[in-house]
Amino acid sequence: MSHQHLDNINIETNIRGFQSRVLVDLESALIKQLILNPNDKIPPHQVPVDVTFFVLEGEGYITIGANRHEVKPHSVVICPRNTVMNVEAKNNRFTFLNIKTPGFKPQK
Repeated sequence: MSHQHLDNINIETNIRGFQSRVLVDLESALIKQLILNPNDKIPPHQVPVDVTFFVLEGEGYITIGANRHEVKPHSVVICPRNTVMNVEAKNNRFTFLNIKTPGFKPQK
Protein backbone atom coordinates (compact mmCIF):
# COMPACT_ATOMS: atom_id res chain seq x y z
CA MET A 1 0.00 0.00 0.00
CA SER A 2 1.19 3.50 -0.76
CA HIS A 3 0.04 7.02 0.10
CA GLN A 4 1.35 10.14 -1.60
CA HIS A 5 0.28 13.69 -2.38
CA LEU A 6 0.30 14.69 -6.06
CA ASP A 7 2.52 17.71 -5.35
CA ASN A 8 5.20 15.42 -3.90
CA ILE A 9 5.52 13.21 -7.00
CA ASN A 10 8.41 14.18 -9.27
CA ILE A 11 7.64 15.87 -12.58
CA GLU A 12 9.37 14.25 -15.55
CA THR A 13 9.42 14.93 -19.27
CA ASN A 14 7.54 12.22 -21.17
CA ILE A 15 8.42 10.65 -24.53
CA ARG A 16 6.60 13.46 -26.41
CA GLY A 17 8.35 16.25 -24.46
CA PHE A 18 5.54 17.20 -22.07
CA GLN A 19 5.66 17.39 -18.29
CA SER A 20 4.14 14.41 -16.50
CA ARG A 21 3.95 12.63 -13.17
CA VAL A 22 3.70 8.84 -12.86
CA LEU A 23 1.07 8.03 -10.22
CA VAL A 24 0.69 4.29 -10.85
CA ASP A 25 2.95 2.01 -12.88
CA LEU A 26 1.62 -1.55 -12.81
CA GLU A 27 1.16 -4.28 -15.38
CA SER A 28 -2.61 -3.76 -15.08
CA ALA A 29 -2.61 0.06 -15.37
CA LEU A 30 -0.38 3.06 -15.99
CA ILE A 31 -1.71 6.35 -14.61
CA LYS A 32 0.05 9.64 -15.33
CA GLN A 33 -0.81 13.27 -14.80
CA LEU A 34 0.05 15.24 -17.93
CA ILE A 35 0.67 18.97 -17.69
CA LEU A 36 0.26 21.12 -20.78
CA ASN A 37 1.06 24.81 -21.03
CA PRO A 38 -1.30 27.21 -22.83
CA ASN A 39 -1.84 26.20 -26.48
CA ASP A 40 0.31 23.04 -26.22
CA LYS A 41 -0.69 20.20 -28.54
CA ILE A 42 0.04 16.50 -28.21
CA PRO A 43 0.20 15.30 -31.82
CA PRO A 44 -1.97 12.50 -33.20
CA HIS A 45 -0.82 9.05 -32.09
CA GLN A 46 -2.23 5.69 -31.06
CA VAL A 47 -1.38 3.02 -28.52
CA PRO A 48 -2.30 -0.69 -28.26
CA VAL A 49 -4.21 -0.25 -24.97
CA ASP A 50 -7.39 1.54 -23.83
CA VAL A 51 -6.87 5.11 -22.62
CA THR A 52 -9.11 7.09 -20.26
CA PHE A 53 -8.64 10.84 -19.86
CA PHE A 54 -9.86 12.60 -16.70
CA VAL A 55 -9.46 16.40 -16.82
CA LEU A 56 -8.18 18.02 -13.62
CA GLU A 57 -7.57 21.64 -14.55
CA GLY A 58 -8.10 24.01 -17.48
CA GLU A 59 -9.92 23.57 -20.76
CA GLY A 60 -8.96 21.99 -24.03
CA TYR A 61 -9.82 19.50 -26.73
CA ILE A 62 -9.37 15.75 -26.85
CA THR A 63 -9.85 14.19 -30.25
CA ILE A 64 -10.57 10.47 -30.53
CA GLY A 65 -10.67 9.26 -34.13
CA ALA A 66 -12.85 11.81 -35.96
CA ASN A 67 -14.61 13.03 -32.77
CA ARG A 68 -13.32 16.24 -31.19
CA HIS A 69 -14.45 16.79 -27.59
CA GLU A 70 -14.28 20.15 -25.85
CA VAL A 71 -13.35 19.35 -22.24
CA LYS A 72 -13.11 21.05 -18.84
CA PRO A 73 -12.44 19.86 -15.26
CA HIS A 74 -14.08 16.53 -14.43
CA SER A 75 -14.63 15.62 -18.10
CA VAL A 76 -13.97 11.95 -18.89
CA VAL A 77 -13.06 10.80 -22.41
CA ILE A 78 -12.35 7.18 -23.35
CA CYS A 79 -10.19 6.11 -26.27
CA PRO A 80 -10.30 2.49 -27.45
CA ARG A 81 -6.97 0.79 -28.19
CA ASN A 82 -5.35 1.49 -31.56
CA THR A 83 -7.50 4.59 -32.16
CA VAL A 84 -5.79 7.83 -33.17
CA MET A 85 -6.00 10.50 -30.47
CA ASN A 86 -4.60 13.96 -29.82
CA VAL A 87 -4.89 16.60 -27.09
CA GLU A 88 -4.85 20.40 -27.27
CA ALA A 89 -4.78 22.94 -24.45
CA LYS A 90 -6.73 26.15 -24.86
CA ASN A 91 -5.00 29.34 -23.73
CA ASN A 92 -4.61 28.00 -20.17
CA ARG A 93 -2.64 25.44 -18.19
CA PHE A 94 -4.31 22.09 -18.90
CA THR A 95 -3.78 19.02 -16.74
CA PHE A 96 -5.38 15.61 -16.90
CA LEU A 97 -4.97 12.04 -15.80
CA ASN A 98 -4.01 9.66 -18.59
CA ILE A 99 -5.02 6.13 -17.58
CA LYS A 100 -3.78 3.26 -19.74
CA THR A 101 -5.29 -0.18 -19.20
CA PRO A 102 -3.51 -2.48 -19.16
CA GLY A 103 -0.23 -0.71 -18.40
CA PHE A 104 1.89 0.25 -21.39
CA LYS A 105 5.40 1.60 -21.89
CA PRO A 106 6.02 3.16 -25.32
CA GLN A 107 9.27 2.30 -27.09
CA LYS A 108 11.68 5.23 -27.38
